[in-house]
Amino acid sequence: MKFHIVQVGESKEKIAKLYNMDIEDISKLNPTINNRELIVGEKIKIGNDNSIVDDISELYIANQKEISVE
Repeated sequence: MKFHIVQVGESKEKIAKLYNMDIEDISKLNPTINNRELIVGEKIKIGNDNSIVDDISELYIANQKEISVE
């Protein structure tokens, strides 16, 4: 299973778009977050082990480091 760590300003919608998923997919994988806001630092499931998700996750993390505000 692959996971995503929620960052400041992220929503289920943003995370779904990031991983080319539907919000419903995220909700099915994470039934405990369906009726509440996400918490920064929270780990949510984003799918099965596959290289596409790995590549997107690594790219996302690299981009976050490049655009971090100091």
